[in-house]
Amino acid sequence: MLQTNPVKKLYETCQKYKLTIRVVDMWSHDGSFEVFIDNQLSGKGMCHVKKEIALNRSVNKAYNEVIRMQSIGNMKIAASS
Repeated sequence: MLQTNPVKKLYETCQKYKLTIRVVDMWSHDGSFEVFIDNQLSGKGMCHVKKEIALNRSVNKAYNEVIRMQSIGNMKIAASS
């Protein structure tokens, strides 16, 4: 079974929730990528061997953070109603 590309999955999720995303390529400096969602650092991934692995790690962490924050927001809305 093929998995969805993590970068595509993150962009689609951010578009769904109307969040801005910025990916900063720092791989040539320290082997990492940083992902900012609404100007807040949401994920950082490192891999000195392969650039693609560093990117996938960072966006996967950011995706998990977006999902976590959205579920917390939904719980707060449900508790107040």
